[in-house]
Formats: sequence, structure tokens, C-alpha cells
Amino acid sequence: MRPETPFYVGTTRPSSVGWTRIGVTMLAGVAVALLMLQRGNAPAAVAGIVIFALLALWTWMTQHTRFIVDGHGVTVSLGGFWPQKPWPLADFRTVQLRDIPQSRTGVSVGGYGWRRTTVITPEPEELAPVGSRKIFTLRENRARYRALVTRPGLMVEIIGHEAPHYLISPEDPVATAEAVDQAIRARR
Repeated sequence: MRPETPFYVGTTRPSSVGWTRIGVTMLAGVAVALLMLQRGNAPAAVAGIVIFALLALWTWMTQHTRFIVDGHGVTVSLGGFWPQKPWPLADFRTVQLRDIPQSRTGVSVGGYGWRRTTVITPEPEELAPVGSRKIFTLRENRARYRALVTRPGLMVEIIGHEAPHYLISPEDPVATAEAVDQAIRARR
């Protein structure tokens, strides 16, 4: 437990793409179970249902999260209850808002959910400053990120002193970005 008061507590939720992935996983499990039942193999059918249900649960957990912005950085809890290693505040150089349209989300980010990935560097017109900060663009075309992207649109991009950088698509990107900005300023 962290004794200090967090700057912000936020959430991410699955988008229609996320719910589709969860649903397709469940349907695949049902299909496998039905095939196993047709072959008279009830234990394999139950095992298939359990495996695919766990895969669907994991997919949901990597998209439905709770996160805390505090003096340690950003700590994401998968499914809202399983905390992961924090994104350390000491690594944060700056924070900005980034708009990724739906047509480019998969290509730019490489997929949805909690992941380590390579992200296409944004153009300056895709970025907006947070508070009095200036936007920051990277030199390379693609950079290493830790990402929690569940939907297209406005996201919070945290630029690190070195790679990895961080990208998150919270329910309230503006409040999240302001909280990260507050945490960075409090550290200095």
C-alpha cells in the first residue's frame, strides 16, 4: 500500500474492438467445446471452455484497468485489482496529449491492451501540450513504448528520458495528463 495521497486515480475500459476480441475468444471456446462433445470427449470440451474463458478473462483484464498517478509514477492494475510494476516517475521527461484516429490506431500502436510495443512517432499536428509544457517529438520513426491502449482518439503520451516511452488511453485523458504533469513538477 502507498501511504501518500495519489494525484489521480483513473480507468481504462475496453472499446468495441476490445469487446469484439473478448466475444470472439468466447465463441471460439464454445466452438471447440462443441466439436469435442461431438467426438464424445467431454473432458476435452470442459478443458477447452476453461482455456478459452481464461484467455477471454486475460484479454478483458489487459483492457479494463485502474491506474494511480502518484509520486512513484503510474501504477496500472490489470482488471482493476492486479497491480503491475509502476511506470517510474524518474523516467518521465514530459507529458502531452496525442490524438490517434481510429483508422490508424492498430498500425500506429501495434494492437490493443497492456503491452510492450513499438509505436510510430507522431506528427506535431497529432500532439497537444499539457499546461505550459511544449510538445516533444522524437527523432526516430518508431520508438519503444509501454502501452495501455484500449481505444482510438485522445491519449496521454509520456516521453521518457530514454526509451521506453509510455502511452495510455484513459477514460479522461485531460485529467490524467494534468495529474502526470503535476507528478513530474512535484518531483522536481
